[in-house]
Amino acid sequence: MWYTVEYIENDIIAIGENAHWEHTLSYLFRGKDVSWLVDTGTGIGNIHSLVRSLTSSSINVITTHVHWDHIGGHAQFETVYVHEQEASWLRDAIPIPLSVLKAQIAKVPFTPPQDSQFVLESYVPPRVKTPHIVHHGDCVSNSNFLLDIFHTPGHSPGSICLYERHTGYLLTGDLVY
Repeated sequence: MWYTVEYIENDIIAIGENAHWEHTLSYLFRGKDVSWLVDTGTGIGNIHSLVRSLTSSSINVITTHVHWDHIGGHAQFETVYVHEQEASWLRDAIPIPLSVLKAQIAKVPFTPPQDSQFVLESYVPPRVKTPHIVHHGDCVSNSNFLLDIFHTPGHSPGSICLYERHTGYLLTGDLVY
């Protein structure tokens, strides 16, 4: 199985890609009308199908930073948020040579899941034509959660952390690596 699902709390779910060497984690904050998916992983598996099985609400994606292992499934979703300093990376292209990205993806051999459309030879990072822009100090929310956005450049220019006010959880992307 490509994905693992771990309930942190009833409506906070960690989605792991432990079959890939990056062991990427995405987080789903479920709400009644809208759910927030923090990052979409590598794109090797079908994260949209999995998330659809976990919630019937609409799904907004929020990006901790625009690196291949955090945006791989972005094209599977209609509504994507990103910090203003990396919006062009989603619209145009990540400023890293494609050969370097492919080498990172295939650094350790793996077998994509059976339902995967992933082909390394034809891989290109997904693009989002019209991402929604977030800034330091913004807050995104749903019926259950308030996620404060903190701009934390360092790992990448537009890296953000998300602080959930009710639970005290802090999602750091790759800032704490």
